[in-house]
Amino acid sequence: MNLRGIVSGAIGAVNCDQLIQWAQYLDYSTDASGKSTPTYAPAMNIWAQVQPLPTDRLAHLDNLNIQGVLRQVYLRGAVASAVREDQTGGDLLQFPEIPCGQPKTWLVVLVDEQWPTWCRVTVKLQNFAFPTT
Repeated sequence: MNLRGIVSGAIGAVNCDQLIQWAQYLDYSTDASGKSTPTYAPAMNIWAQVQPLPTDRLAHLDNLNIQGVLRQVYLRGAVASAVREDQTGGDLLQFPEIPCGQPKTWLVVLVDEQWPTWCRVTVKLQNFAFPTT
């Protein structure tokens, strides 16, 4: 049973889904000086529900030393976070920090829930540009 599908109409009446950009992490390249640069798949538009983090989640993430401007995002489909053991980066999302604001780049730092048709992720605001290729 897809409970998210059942309640999404009621949630959407209060906080509408929005079309955001998603850039999937592919790999990284290393130049002659040893500097590594991540590479991403071409950005795609996906529907998402962006919400603030509840206070108890903020406290939990603070204990994990994940700090900064954070949001939780419900997505149709699946995205990936950074995995140090695999030496992979995290996927990037682009959406405004505030409603009707300029789009900003967000890094997926944690996949909270993963289901066949949707996922919930925690994202952190970044200070670099969203990849355009």
